[in-house]
Amino acid sequence: MSFSNPEDFKALSRSSASSSRASTAWMYRGHGDSFYLDSCGDLAAYHDREASVVVLEYSSHGRAVATQARYENQYISVITIRDRAITHWRDYLNPLTVLAALAADPPAATINGPA
Repeated sequence: MSFSNPEDFKALSRSSASSSRASTAWMYRGHGDSFYLDSCGDLAAYHDREASVVVLEYSSHGRAVATQARYENQYISVITIRDRAITHWRDYLNPLTVLAALAADPPAATINGPA
């Protein structure tokens, strides 16, 4: 999965609504100014058909643009789908990992757990 490839999000959401794609693009705007990702993976997906909710677990691997510090994070996305369109998307991640990678001299223990 690539944050720069809209087709990846289309495949995940199976959505044909342009507002859903636009919302996803807006959510990740400017991401490339702070981080470049080498890969995203470790995808696990859970789907509750009754509630029309999809939960994604995944990870990213890359570097902070400004500091060149290694950046790895894990994510949880909770997505609500109605009529084949994304109607709500919430992301959860470790913000300390983001801050550590963006710091000029990030402590190793905060980037990927204990050193």
